[in-house]
Amino acid sequence: MERDLAIVYQSELYKTKKIISKLNNIGLNTTNYENAVYDIEETCRNNNKEDLRKGLDSPFVVDYLEANYSKAINSLKVIQKELSKYEIYIKVDSFTTLLKSIIKNYFKGREIEPEIVEYGSGEEFFRKPDVEILFLDIEMNALDGIMVKNELQKLQAETRIVFTTSHNDLMRDAFGKQVFGFLVKRVSPKEVEKYLNAILKDLEEENCVLIKGAEKETFVKEKQILYIKAETKYCDIILENQDSMFSDKSIGEWAEELEERGFFLCHRSYLVNLYHLKKIEDDILLSNGEKIPVSRRLKTKVKEAYREYIRKKVR
Repeated sequence: MERDLAIVYQSELYKTKKIISKLNNIGLNTTNYENAVYDIEETCRNNNKEDLRKGLDSPFVVDYLEANYSKAINSLKVIQKELSKYEIYIKVDSFTTLLKSIIKNYFKGREIEPEIVEYGSGEEFFRKPDVEILFLDIEMNALDGIMVKNELQKLQAETRIVFTTSHNDLMRDAFGKQVFGFLVKRVSPKEVEKYLNAILKDLEEENCVLIKGAEKETFVKEKQILYIKAETKYCDIILENQDSMFSDKSIGEWAEELEERGFFLCHRSYLVNLYHLKKIEDDILLSNGEKIPVSRRLKTKVKEAYREYIRKKVR
């Protein structure tokens, strides 16, 4: 029995180390697990030595050894169970693929489908730099991560940056207004989640709205929205630069979400952003000169809502 448990113990030890090695190879930080396995090995080994010494005078040496192996096996299975949550990452073949997988999994838990674009260089990024969150490698050829960050600051871009690097000493030049953190290329999902939590909180505090469309989801500042127009069951979000975005929410859902944030349902098909309201007559005149309809029965309520909106702003 003791010999059988020793074989099981070696098998579980090998299995656990193999899982940790795979996760380590793709760039996951496994230091805590490696230390825990080392402690289990050392404890089992030392306890066995101690009990074998006792066993010279004791008939229960086999019981002692069986208990040591059983305890070690159970501890290894606990670690394996803990490692099982990383199974979704085991098949990835690079740090970049691992990072994308962690990001997708993070947003999946929040029922958000992010559009993830991978750029081969800093130059390629600047062909289409309009992104909310950028995981940026410091060590790139030609236009490196620091240069990309500096250029974004010159453009006054609001892209939130998380740097990735293999060398801690490169971080000293990577600080900046929109930099939220640094990932050394032995990463844990918790680290990535920590930075994404901070970025989403920052976006919310900046009064951003998450717009879910047919193909992608985008954060847009409230102030950029002129109005929301109902199109059957869906909506068009009209922005101050005259761009429009498709939304799969109904006008009623948008009204429920935004009426406490300075929007008002002025017509059954129009939700106006009071920030852009310039004048109310037969129609509503917006800050860009555009006019949208206002229901006759709602005109007085729109004026009251606007006065209350201004009162809140000046408090």
